[in-house]
Amino acid sequence: MKMKFNEAIAEKPAHGHYGACQVRMTGIEQFSKYAAYYAIGSSAFMAVTAMFTETFQVISWLPMLIFGNQYGVGYLFLQFLELLAVAALGFKGNHKADKCHIILFGLYALMAISALICGFTERGTDTASLMIGVGGLIVLRNTFRNVADYEQLKETEGFPQFSEIIARSDDNPGYTSRYMAEYSRQSEETGDGRQMHELETISTADAIPDEIEFTPDSGDDDMFDPL
Repeated sequence: MKMKFNEAIAEKPAHGHYGACQVRMTGIEQFSKYAAYYAIGSSAFMAVTAMFTETFQVISWLPMLIFGNQYGVGYLFLQFLELLAVAALGFKGNHKADKCHIILFGLYALMAISALICGFTERGTDTASLMIGVGGLIVLRNTFRNVADYEQLKETEGFPQFSEIIARSDDNPGYTSRYMAEYSRQSEETGDGRQMHELETISTADAIPDEIEFTPDSGDDDMFDPL
């Protein structure tokens, strides 16, 4: 499937696209972070409530297909594996936007739609499925746009840092930023000052004799006599 091209982050000469690309990467990283938190949190919630014989749309379909209504260890174990896979998708998609988020978006959409079709039950299980599904759709509402922009950014010069300092350093090996140059100058001055201080200390130490012979004056001998 061909992704839509975003002119705002299109590559420009002289690294002119770095600012817009940095802003877009920050937005995608925030999106993936929230998606990971929601996937892990919702999976943990469903895992806890599943221990109290609660079932959820989509998540409980495979265990019910295999074990039927026999809610036991095998049923719970298989459902826990499914929830662990959902959390893993959110974790794997962190700091980027890729197919993991598309899968999560489809999962939450299917949960919400199936909950509406099946209707609400007295136990409120379908209500929980609907709330989790709608919440996931809200968090992942910009999935397709973010995935398209991320795929474009991966093919753009400077990815993933989009740092002008790194780019200039690559273009010119002798390039040194103003801050690095100032730091180097201060370091050199500090080093020279230390060397001068060490030389002065050594010279002063050489000027002091190793032993000083003390010869008391004969006229002051009484000062040392006991009372």
